[in-house]
Amino acid sequence: MTQAIIYSRQDCHLCEKLEDELRSVYKDLLNILMVDIDEDINLKKLYGLEIPVLMINNERITLHPVDHDQIKSLIR
Repeated sequence: MTQAIIYSRQDCHLCEKLEDELRSVYKDLLNILMVDIDEDINLKKLYGLEIPVLMINNERITLHPVDHDQIKSLIR
């Protein structure tokens, strides 16, 4: 199963919406890990207000809108 990381923070409704969409569309293909950037100063500096940020296989995925073709190309 391919690992997907959603960089998020608490009470981020866009982050929750993204997680729900990914779980719905890729339920058996992606292992989704939510990472709260506020728990890591380096992630907070790196992503700040850019959340949600989706990474699959160390590649940042376009989110506005979600690039499903890009996601499908990274699923192993």
